Amino acid sequence: MRDLHPTRKAETRFGLLVSDLTSTCRDIRLSDYKMAFLDKLVGVKVTYSLGKKAAEESRKVLQEEKKSLKPGVVSKVGAPLAHAATHLESFLYFIMGTLDILASITVYFYPKHRKALSTYTYFKDQMAKTFLTHPNISPEYAACS
Repeated sequence: MRDLHPTRKAETRFGLLVSDLTSTCRDIRLSDYKMAFLDKLVGVKVTYSLGKKAAEESRKVLQEEKKSLKPGVVSKVGAPLAHAATHLESFLYFIMGTLDILASITVYFYPKHRKALSTYTYFKDQMAKTFLTHPNISPEYAACS
């Protein structure tokens, strides 16, 4: 696994984790979470790549416009900047979606606290309203916040 790209490592490790969980608790939803997680990672990679490309394009357009400095010329940097902003927002959406999927499988790691954890299916809520308000669930996790 050493030669794998970090993203590939994350995909592989998550796949192995879900396989282990499935073998012990036999919950069919885990395979759905696995596919959703992998889909979100694809979204992360694609939007990162597109955002980076749009940011580089806007930098290039801006540098070319600085060279010409003709009065009255309308700037063309707006479109690539808008694309970069859109891709950044999408990138963040996919990151949050990935964290929400991880929150969905957290209940399998803390079976004694399943009820408290399953109340909040979003990462942000699960972290703030469960782990931080009930530090006994995972003292190490609560201490990191």
